[in-house]
Parts: sequence; structure tokens; C-alpha cells
Amino acid sequence: MSTTTTSRSRLADAAQLLVLWNFAVAQPLFDLLGRQPTFFAVRRSEPIDLVLLAVILAFVAPGLLVLLEEGARRLHARAQALLHALLVGLLGTVLALQGLSRLPALPVPVTVTAALVVGVVLPLALRRAAPLAQVCLVLAPTPLLFAGLFLFQVRSLILEPPDPLAGFPRVQATDPIVMLVFDEFNGAWLTDETGRLDAGRYPNLAALARDGIWFRNATTVSPATTQAVPAILTGRMPDPSGKALPNYATHPQNLFTLLGATYRLEVLETISSLCPEALCEIRRQPLWRRLEALATDLGVVFLHVALTPDLTRDLPAVTAAWGSFAGEGKREKDERMAPLDRLEEWMARITDGPEPGLFFAHLVLPHVPWRYFPSGRMYEGRGDAGHVEGLDPIQGVWADDEWLVTQALQRYLLQVGAVDRAVGRVVERLKREGLYERALIVVTADHGVSFRPGEYRRLPTRSNAADIMMVPLIIKAPRGPRGVVSDRNVQSVDILPTIADLLDVDLPWPVDGVSAVDPAIPEPSRKVVMHPHGEPPLVFGRTVPGVAASVARVHRLFGTGEDLGPLYRIGRYASLIGRPVDELPVADRVDLAMELDWADAYAEVDTDGREVPANVKGWLVGARPDGDVAHLAVALNGRVAAVTRTAPWRRGRARFAALVPESALRDGYNEVEVFALSGPVDAPRLATVGGGAPRTYTLVAGPDGERIVRSDGRVIPIRPGVEVGQARLLVRDGGLVVRGWAVDLARERPAAAVLVFVGRTFGLATGTGRARQDVVERYGASTFLEAGFGSQIPPHLLDEASRDGVRIFAVLADGTAGELVVDARALRRQEVAAAHHP
Repeated sequence: MSTTTTSRSRLADAAQLLVLWNFAVAQPLFDLLGRQPTFFAVRRSEPIDLVLLAVILAFVAPGLLVLLEEGARRLHARAQALLHALLVGLLGTVLALQGLSRLPALPVPVTVTAALVVGVVLPLALRRAAPLAQVCLVLAPTPLLFAGLFLFQVRSLILEPPDPLAGFPRVQATDPIVMLVFDEFNGAWLTDETGRLDAGRYPNLAALARDGIWFRNATTVSPATTQAVPAILTGRMPDPSGKALPNYATHPQNLFTLLGATYRLEVLETISSLCPEALCEIRRQPLWRRLEALATDLGVVFLHVALTPDLTRDLPAVTAAWGSFAGEGKREKDERMAPLDRLEEWMARITDGPEPGLFFAHLVLPHVPWRYFPSGRMYEGRGDAGHVEGLDPIQGVWADDEWLVTQALQRYLLQVGAVDRAVGRVVERLKREGLYERALIVVTADHGVSFRPGEYRRLPTRSNAADIMMVPLIIKAPRGPRGVVSDRNVQSVDILPTIADLLDVDLPWPVDGVSAVDPAIPEPSRKVVMHPHGEPPLVFGRTVPGVAASVARVHRLFGTGEDLGPLYRIGRYASLIGRPVDELPVADRVDLAMELDWADAYAEVDTDGREVPANVKGWLVGARPDGDVAHLAVALNGRVAAVTRTAPWRRGRARFAALVPESALRDGYNEVEVFALSGPVDAPRLATVGGGAPRTYTLVAGPDGERIVRSDGRVIPIRPGVEVGQARLLVRDGGLVVRGWAVDLARERPAAAVLVFVGRTFGLATGTGRARQDVVERYGASTFLEAGFGSQIPPHLLDEASRDGVRIFAVLADGTAGELVVDARALRRQEVAAAHHP
């Protein structure tokens, strides 16, 4: 073969890889991200990030494939040919899978089979059909088009923003300003039965309202944080298309630029970035870390784009956050903090000084994950705390299960108590610094949230708008009225004009809102909430219908007032809560066993610690009960602390969870008992569930190999080399999560249990039950569908995990165990992060 022919062959092969990569991988990502530049705005991507992303996706990545082939060519021409066929087949399969996934009602096996056929045929077709190969050469310039179009779509993030102080003269105001914007906070649920702010349950908010004006008819103009926060800070309605970015370049006229020439700004923005760098100190990650986090997130996004919904069921959700989808995105230290930790760090910057201060904080509270008691203590680790039973993580729709939704609402309301405490902490700081009396204080939220079976959690409809639109709004002014309750129609776009009115500052740009404290301004006659995806907005009169019914439902379920007991007294058999077990008619053991999550956490509890194991959860194992669910009583230290209900039974097991009060726990060892409940509500029958005492396991080494010894003395031999599954460690908000799958190949079903050891210390026992379509495809058996598992390693073992590693075993039906293959790269990166952030 001549040199010219060889060069043409290499050029043709390179063109095929370039074109196929861009059509299969780069263009779908460019298309999606170009239409969602908010993805980059929220994570504060810099222009260099976007340019490098375009270059890497369009050219560098396929260039690496070409170099890989060249390396194979140096070994042998046949090796290069085989590798080329493999790469072309893989890219062809991915491209076909995307196209076939769009066909309605096409079964997953058919979709996957057809895509694989394309992957086999395409390399042969390109090799034998010269015209088809010529098409790839003709299409070789398309990566330039894809990358250029993407950069054009995100040009607003690349172009130089305007001067933040241009056209804004210094203002004469000198009052310090404190503004707290919370997230997913329904203001209507703060009331008691009389319609007043519930001073017993929310004493700090009520105290602040007594010193100012409480606008109890305040509503948001958008259910999306990326639209609602800019509306608060600019006084302008969101872009009807829903595409405006929540950054300074898109909203240069805002509260920060209005006051930045006069005020010292101490700003904590969690999602938006309206404060320009010229006015606010912004902590940025190094370029390589930003690109690493971006690559991890784009990998998850691409899988959602490329695969069918059935195949993405067990992937991390990409709708609940704007980044760190796989839990491994690296952030700066303050980004990894829990919200209350971030609040404490921000509060330290609230000080008096020669310049008046503007202290602004947007906190993702009481937004999910729900993990705080009103005391501020955590009851759930950070890792998987964001997982909400009964909520579709993709569609954001609640299941038709009243009990699961009620439990979620319970946890939410407890976290609202933590928000009240946070407001009290800020007020204490202001008083300590001598700023409270002369400060203008605004407490509000971006939007509310809904808890209704079968309905959207955040997308407003006529039936749930009363939950999502209502927000708290309390304004305390240095020279304003005190103790006023106003039912005036106020929307979030009215907040900035009201602040300007109270400061006697003229707004130098037109706004859609009006001052809520100027009696000369007529009250707006309607309320509007925009649709986050550009659909027509919902329009109401001066009040939102259904608010009274929404509030009455919350009161009926959880009561009001200083006594927090009603927040825990939920469930069919709630009358049992607080009663000693010795006084109850307990029958013999029922034919059920309990597997308790974090069993060892109850062996040594520190009630003064940062976190307590108050979310008692685990699995019930045994025969399916009547009605497909089991009602349970959870007792701590001989007294019923909560009642709950399992999820529906699946494969001989069911999940349960029960949140108990902090007071139910004691220092040191805590005995956990679970009882099955049946019979009438006023005279229930109790039966002991086996395994009430925390079951632990010990990893023992001996001359005949390793074995696992259960706390009841049972020995579980470990079979070396047996294939039982895979697991992966993920870093989530400073915690360590384990996810994976475990199978019993001999019986073609999921493993009976999964045991996690940190070094040789028992960490946790969990069960399978999560859908894993990939395992079904791997082994060709539908019985493996629910082989997935996921749980969090107890936080107190995190340091030991970094030092001694993590080992995971699958317990099989024959009483033996096998060890899973564990991907621990996240743990190693956690060590690196700890070294850089001691």
C-alpha cells in the first residue's frame, strides 16, 4: 500500500471518529446545555470554562481517540483495525440509542437490541461502502459548527458585563440592611388557628414581626429559584420565556449595584450570582477543579440524554440541583458546608463599621434535604439525606401515598423550626453588634412548596398554587411601624421598591413592583406566578384561592403552639406514642425480622453531639402481611417513641422509617424495639418484631480464611472470588455514600443482604431493592431488576474509612457471603480534599 493511500486511510478513519463522536456525544450535550445556560450561571462558570468545554468536547476528546488508534497502529495494523471497528461500533450504538429512545412505547430490550445491531453493522458499512465513508469526510467541519453554535447560545456568559457602578450615584441612606431569603418556605403555614403568626412554634419570627410589619398575603412570582431571587433583587418580573440567567450580566440593575457605591456588601448567594465581583468577594475554585466537577456532572447528564427512562432509573437525579449530581463535584470549603454552618460563617461578617453594611444571605432552607430539628441538631447524615421517599426525583411529583407525603411534610415543618432558630441567631448577632434597632431587616423566601399526593411539589397548578405561591415577608424598619399585620396584596417584585421607599432612595431603573408601605399607592389587583418553562402564567385576584384549606390541613395533621409533640404524633396508632411498653399488651413474636440501619449508632449516642440517630429506619423481612403493608410502633428504651407504616412489600421485605423526638434518646446505649400493630385504633394488638436489639457483625480472620460472625453467634463463611456485585463510594456534602448492586447468581435473584465494613469495623447493614436495569441487561434475567442498594456510611466512621478503607459483602441465601468490587476513588479524592482544607 502506498504512503498516499495509507495517509488517506488514516484521514478517513480520523474523520469517522471525529464526526461520530460529535454527533453521538458532543452535539447532544451542546444542544442541551446551550438551551440551559443557567447550568453554567449557577455554578459560576467563567468564560474560559465554556471555551475549553467547547474545544475539549468537539476536538480534544475525539482527538484522543485518534491518538489511541495511532498507538494501536504502531503495534500492528490489525490491532488498529479492530480498535477502530470497536470505537465506531460503540459510537454508532450510542447514536442509535438516542434516536430509538425517542420512539414512543418501544420496549427497552428492543431498543437496546436495535442499537447494538447498528453498532455491529456500522463499522462494516463504513469499511465497504465508499460513499458512506465519503459522507464522514464531508461532515468533518461540523464540529466547528456545533461548538460555535454552543458558544453563541451562551455568549451572555462570555461577553464582558457592564460596569457595576456605571450610572449609579452614591445614595444618602445610612441604615444597615439585613436581608434573609430562604428557600421553599410556605409563609401561610406559619399561622395558628386564629390567623396570627404562631409565636409558640416560631417565637423568633413572631418577635421580629412584633417589631415590624408582617405581610401575610405575600406571594412569589416564580416557583424557580433562578427566577424568583432575581425578581426580589431587581423588582422586575421574570422573563416569560424562563431562560433569563440568574447572574449579574443579565440583571445588572439590582440591589447590590444600587447600594454598592455606598454600602459595604457582605453577600451569601447560594444559587444566583447577581453581585458582581467588583463589589463582592467570590471564592473561586482552581480551573482544574472546575473542569473536573463539570466533567463529572456532564457524564451524568449525558447518560440521561442518551438512555431511555427505564435505563436511567437508578442514575443520580439532575433536577434537584444545579451540580454535583454524582456527589463527587469538588467545591470550596464554604460550598460543602451544611446551610446552618454557612449561616454561622456569614453572621461573623455582620459588624458595625465606618460604612453602612448590606448583609444579604440566601439560604437553602427549609429546602430538602430535611435533616434538622428545630434545635439545629441534625438527625440525618448529609450523604443520602436528600432522598425523599414517595417523590419522583425526575418529574417532581408526589406518589399517591398519603403516609409518605405526610412524613415528608413532618420533616419539612421540623426544619422550618430550624429556620426560626436561624432568624433568632441573626437577631442576636445584630443586637450584640448594636445594629438591631437601626437596621432595616427583611425576611422572605423565593417560593413555597407543596405536599399533596399525586401532585407536583414545585410546579404551580390551580390546585397547589396556595402552597407554592405563599411566602413569608417580614420587614422591620428603623423608623417604621411596629406590630402591624398587613393583608395587602404584596408580591416578591414589591420587596425592592419597598426597601427603596424605606431608605428614601430613588430607583434609577423602571420596576414592575410598587412600595408596600406607601398608602398613596393603590393595592395591586392581581397576583401572577410565572411558569418556569415559558408556558402561560397563572393569574389570580388579590388572594390565592385555597390558602385557608391548605393551612387547615397542616393544623389538622400537626397542630400549632409551643408543644412540638403533635409534630411527632402522626400515624394510625399515634395514641400509643409516649406509653411504656410494659403497660401495653404485647403478644409473642411475629414472624418478621428487623434489619436496622446504622445499628451501631444506637450503641453509643451523644445527645449533645452535632447529630443524633433519631430517624429510625431499616427493613422488615418476612411473610407479606395482610394489606401489603405493616403498621409499626418504634420504641426507644422501653417507651413508644413513634408509629409508622412500611412501604409496600417487595420480595419478602419492606422499608420503614420513623422520626423520633430528640428527647427519646439518651446518652450511651439505646435499646430499639419494633412492634407490629394490628386491630382497632383504640385497642391495638402489638407483636414483637425479631431483631429489636441492634444486630452487629464482626469480620474475623482465621487459618481457613475470613468469616463474618453475627451478634447472635451465627457464622457467615466468606467465599473468595465469587461474583456477587459491584459498589461505588460517593462523597455527598462531606458524607460518604455507598451505592451499587449485589446478586445471588446461583439463584438468579438479588442478594439477601449487604454488609459494609470500615476496615474491620462494622459500618451498616442494608438490603437490595433499588431498580438496576443495567444488572438485568448484564445477566439477561429480569429477576435481577431490584439488585440495587444505597445507604450512607455513619459519619463518625468517615475518618476511619479514609484511613482503613471500606469493604462490602453480599450475604447469599445459602448463608455464605461474597465480597463486592468497590470503586473507592471518591474516598481517595476526599483524602486529597481534606489535605487541602484542614
